[in-house]
Amino acid sequence: MQISQLFSLTSTIILLVLVLDLLRRRKLKEKYAVWSLVAAFLVIVLSVFPAIVTNIAEQLNIENPSNFGFFVAIVVLFLVTIQIGVELTRAEEKIQILAEEIALLKEQIQPK
Repeated sequence: MQISQLFSLTSTIILLVLVLDLLRRRKLKEKYAVWSLVAAFLVIVLSVFPAIVTNIAEQLNIENPSNFGFFVAIVVLFLVTIQIGVELTRAEEKIQILAEEIALLKEQIQPK
């Protein structure tokens, strides 16, 4: 195993343990940890079997296998961004509804 593979494997396992610890302590919800867990699993598999990346890159006519890795990373980050955007939109809508309900309740309690 090369040093780069060992470094990749070690750092990914450390990050995986961190995510699992955050889940265990309820500092991170499961729905937000899914992409991190999937990415960590993929990196571990690809660190152990780097020929997979080379074969996929060759099948897609990508000259440099690391470019394929960057492409996959960008796609995963894009999906995470979409997920966070959807959750943020839902939260903003709930906050708006709650603010309106509070205003109505205040009006009922303290009429002018």
